[in-house]
Amino acid sequence: MTASDLKFIEMIKARIHRCLLPNTLPKILSTNLSDLDSFITFLVSYDVSKCIQTYIKLDEKVSIDSIFSALNSCWMDELKRIISLAHPSRRLRQFIEMYLSRFGIVELVNALREWDSI
Repeated sequence: MTASDLKFIEMIKARIHRCLLPNTLPKILSTNLSDLDSFITFLVSYDVSKCIQTYIKLDEKVSIDSIFSALNSCWMDELKRIISLAHPSRRLRQFIEMYLSRFGIVELVNALREWDSI
C-alpha cells in the first residue's frame, strides 16, 4: 500500500463516522419522522443533509426508494470526491470503481423494480 492509499483509507474511515450505517436503522425507525423536513433535520448529525437536498426537493412527495437512492448517490459522490483529494494508487482506484459500478447496478435494479410497479 502506498502513502496515498493509507491517506484515502483514513479519509474514508473519518467520513464513515458521520455516515448512516445499517446499525443506525433502529434509531431512524424509532424516531417520529412525519415528513421529509423532519427526516432531513434528523440527518443533520450524519452529514448528509446538504447532499440529499440536492437530490430531493422539500416540497416533493417522495418515496422511501427515492430517499434511499439519494443517499446512495450522496455516498458515491463522496467516494469520488475523496478519490480526487487523496489520489490513491491505481489498484485501489480500480477496486473503488468496481465497487461503485456494482453499487450502481443495484441502483438500476431498484429503479427498474420501482418503474415496473407503476
